[in-house]
Amino acid sequence: MLVNPSGITFGANAVVDTAAFTASTLEMTTADAKAGRLRFDNPGFGMDISVQGRLTARSGDIVLLAPAISIAQ
Repeated sequence: MLVNPSGITFGANAVVDTAAFTASTLEMTTADAKAGRLRFDNPGFGMDISVQGRLTARSGDIVLLAPAISIAQ
């Protein structure tokens, strides 16, 4: 899991190859993170997620949480 309220960019040469992956620019409390709860809040706060590279999940899902998400073709 990757959480960064300042925004997340996967550049053109980025490769994420994993079982499952969550990336969020929304807020997550420390208590929720420590308890393993994927609870995110305040959608007006986070910045955008930009995907230009390749994201692959072998046995689960890829979850992207942000007010806006751009994926290059």
